[in-house]
Amino acid sequence: MRLPISLLAACFCSTAFGGIEWEQTEVAMRAKPGDDHVEAVFRFKNTGAKPVMLKDAQPTCDCLNVNAELRAYAPGEGGTVEVTFYVEHHLGENRKGVAVLTDDPAQPQRELFLTVFVGDTLSITPAALNWRAGGERDAQSLHVVVTREKPLRIVSAACEGAGWKAVVREVKAGREYFVNVTPPEAGARASSVLTLKTDADAEHAKVFTAGLSVE
Repeated sequence: MRLPISLLAACFCSTAFGGIEWEQTEVAMRAKPGDDHVEAVFRFKNTGAKPVMLKDAQPTCDCLNVNAELRAYAPGEGGTVEVTFYVEHHLGENRKGVAVLTDDPAQPQRELFLTVFVGDTLSITPAALNWRAGGERDAQSLHVVVTREKPLRIVSAACEGAGWKAVVREVKAGREYFVNVTPPEAGARASSVLTLKTDADAEHAKVFTAGLSVE
């Protein structure tokens, strides 16, 4: 099933090599928080006088899946290269390529580029908590806000190491939380990682972490 995607930019100038002409060779889009994947379609047409064989279409990243009909395209015939980007743990700007190979001796390879902007499912502020060694060991809080449209519940909050404690306080069900963290009572320096687990279906939205330290 195709997910709705927001097309931000595309180079719609015709790009030709040999007999193949592309509607666009670069596409940029945004993945909404919670999306598992987004899809882009690169369309082409053989504008030359001879058939051109589409031999292969190889992605440069295992986060891409490419679907193309590998065969000869007669003059005037068109086709598509469909590219799926799987979000997984990718965040920020991700520019990935696909190498299209043909039997055209003039230019046997063409690079197609897909840029996907991925926003996180949760906003965690601050990104880490710090305490001063020898100072007060009072609880500090992380503010957690669900940024995707669909609600998301925190089902567990746990800290690595002995003595660390984490308690989740729900502000608005599925939308906003505070996580109160208390460091160990004794000892000088210490470090830990807070792991938040959610009820998300997608793997990339199930686990989030924040750093903890006494310095």
